[in-house]
Amino acid sequence: MTNFVQMYRSTDLNSPVLSGESGKLVDLLNAVLVTGYTTAALTAPIAGSGTTATATITAANTTLETGNWVTISGCTGTDASLFNGTFQITVDSSTQFHYTTTSTLSGNSTGTPVYAKAGLGWTKPHSDTGRGAFLPQAVTGYPRFYLYMNDNSPVQPPDASTYRQAAVRGYKTMSNIDSGTSPFPTAAQQATGICWRKSASTDATARPWALVGNGRTFYFVPNSDNSLTAGRGFCGFGGFESFKVGDENNCFINGWAGFNGTFQSAAGVGLAYGNTISFSITGGAYAACGLAQTGPPVLLANFVGFTNGAYGLGAASTSHITYPAPADTGVWFQQPLIFETALTTPRGRLSGFYVHCHSTFPTADGDKVSGVGNLSGASLVCVSITSSSIQGQVHLDVVGPW
Repeated sequence: MTNFVQMYRSTDLNSPVLSGESGKLVDLLNAVLVTGYTTAALTAPIAGSGTTATATITAANTTLETGNWVTISGCTGTDASLFNGTFQITVDSSTQFHYTTTSTLSGNSTGTPVYAKAGLGWTKPHSDTGRGAFLPQAVTGYPRFYLYMNDNSPVQPPDASTYRQAAVRGYKTMSNIDSGTSPFPTAAQQATGICWRKSASTDATARPWALVGNGRTFYFVPNSDNSLTAGRGFCGFGGFESFKVGDENNCFINGWAGFNGTFQSAAGVGLAYGNTISFSITGGAYAACGLAQTGPPVLLANFVGFTNGAYGLGAASTSHITYPAPADTGVWFQQPLIFETALTTPRGRLSGFYVHCHSTFPTADGDKVSGVGNLSGASLVCVSITSSSIQGQVHLDVVGPW
């Protein structure tokens, strides 16, 4: 199965809608991680010449970008196995893209082709109304642990009057939607799990969101308050780069430690909090277990060398670089370290995850930065995040591989 990096946004054509209603976040993750979305017709036939297939979109789509991965289906005939599949595309216009097939085509396609923005290749082995368990691809060096989400319970999350948040937890194994082993965090650590906040209201109002991921890890930012200064929590799950050779538990989960707040405070945001002055193990982020590979889940937090705008969270720091950078008039980025329990225990890094080093924001939400220093080939997209009412930024690599 192809493992690629892709960005998904609420502004994509036919993207899943996130709201405060029951089950909406489970549906969104299923579309992004598993099935894909934007399923729409292609004008038959798809033109085949050599190993190039050129598809014409029946209805214009301005949200596709060169480098996106799409899934083609519905082609029949001798070359069906070549035309159908998941491919990285080059966009020619809002009504046309082309892709490269694995072998030479004998001619045009037959059948009734459709395309979709491809899912990340995860599976959803267990589900129930408003609940789901998601499993990443098998990737060497990373464990295949389950992400469990409860987005449809009158008592979990604990606010019986609302579904504006979902409860998530990791499990090493799951035999059904109600049974799992080695939960992280445990019930003793977080009785309800980690909070992923969907919306500031319980109605069908659509909320903006962004997600970047691959076959083993994803980062998700729901904009529950539709604001730059509130409700943009940094959520995530999956494998991280470990400094320990043979680490079999390098899987993290991140979100808020608390439920039912008007907005989420910095004290519970997990990996979206931490700088050179204020470093906190907050309860919002966990690894499946510690470096010793035994024992309970451990708390995680990030450490950033240059701040005061890297996240824009916590106490202001005097350790930063002016923007533009004096040496080359450019933007400087860093990849934060993950620590467990204390600053004396570095564990690894989050793949494809960067923060800038400057005293002011060098980019705006959604801006893309390419050709940065030694990040040859990477394109970093700015995603605004918040803690309480303080605005920050992360920059995620949307090209990969990572």
